[in-house]
Amino acid sequence: MTSMKNLLKRSERLRAAKRRLDQARIRWHMIHLQNHLGIAENLKYALYQRWCRAAYRGKPATNQAVRDLRANLFAVLPANEARRALAAALASVMDGLYPDPANRNPSVMDPSFVQMNDAINAFPNATDILDQEVRSTLEAFFGSNFKIYRACGYRTLPKSEPYQELQNAWRWHSDCYPSQIIKVMMYLTDTDRHSGAFRVHPFANSKRLFRLGFFDRYAVPDALQRELDDAETYVWAEGPAGTIVIFDDNLVHRATPPEPPHHRDVFVFEVMPSREPWDAHLKAHRQDVSSPARLGMKWPANPFRFE
Repeated sequence: MTSMKNLLKRSERLRAAKRRLDQARIRWHMIHLQNHLGIAENLKYALYQRWCRAAYRGKPATNQAVRDLRANLFAVLPANEARRALAAALASVMDGLYPDPANRNPSVMDPSFVQMNDAINAFPNATDILDQEVRSTLEAFFGSNFKIYRACGYRTLPKSEPYQELQNAWRWHSDCYPSQIIKVMMYLTDTDRHSGAFRVHPFANSKRLFRLGFFDRYAVPDALQRELDDAETYVWAEGPAGTIVIFDDNLVHRATPPEPPHHRDVFVFEVMPSREPWDAHLKAHRQDVSSPARLGMKWPANPFRFE
């Protein structure tokens, strides 16, 4: 009996030691790579980006959005007349699509995020979001051409649950993507902290939170939760319809439920480096970027083979 107890204690000590090692490994990855993917996967993406840069012949821009994106992995491009008009047109498309359930694809994780099916074709002028300033910002950030990996238009609905009980994207989290994939989001509706603006910790503070041990949205000690909730350290991504937000999903961020009667409509492109211009790639692969398979896939396992 004593021998069995000793074996059980030893087994528990080994499991505890493994948990500590796993946590230390994840913490190192989050601090240095902003994700907890394997070294091989991160290296593969870094080499892929280098390969794309070797083919680039453009002249990188040096606008404010580029400087913000490089410094914070987060940039807001204000609405202008053209963007406001585009947002109004896309919002009208959303209003026309949403009433028919056949057009809707609620998230399996949270049905208050409602994607529109085949968004790249359902919103035919959505690629106008990628205007000259957006394109030059992305090319300067990547040091290469870029391509659309995924495109989706979705509506965020109000929530009825108490705020502290919300799960998934409503909690502070980091999405653990390869750092070579970023989001371009246009607000189709006026968006502030009452109508669905998300909150984000810019790069320096996200990295500080990783150093403090943050990586699991469902296992946050009280002291760390206070750091996450400190309003002096995060930014509200607010703006009128037509505002464009470019950001790295690996930043610590959280969604905010719109307060009734508001909803939030957005169109989102996820983009990554490319050896060919985005429009040439989209022309050849338009049918893929909003397909169910693409919407259900987090990122390409091998960027060299991904089309």
